[in-house]
Amino acid sequence: MVQSNRGSTIPKCPVAIIAFGAEVARSNVDELFQFAAALNLNLAIINLLPLPALDGGTLALILVEAARGGKKLPLEIEQGIMSSGIVFVISLGLFLIIRDTLNLDFVKDLM
Repeated sequence: MVQSNRGSTIPKCPVAIIAFGAEVARSNVDELFQFAAALNLNLAIINLLPLPALDGGTLALILVEAARGGKKLPLEIEQGIMSSGIVFVISLGLFLIIRDTLNLDFVKDLM
């Protein structure tokens, strides 16, 4: 978690990030810009991770091509790597959203 100027913490889960952003937007425009900048920097770093289907995965495939002396991977293998990455990223996102939604207070009260 990251501390903001108000002393509260920025959550790590997708649903709570949206709720926190809404709270910041209601209270202080300056902190909203700081929150948006921090969120964008975090997303840029995550995007550069060498996961297939992200920019870092593409960079990793380019490095593999360079290590092979400029010889590209077969198209079927490259597509398989990228497809598996897309499935992984979407599955992870769905899991996190469902988990975070189930942890919301009003959802817990309904159960």
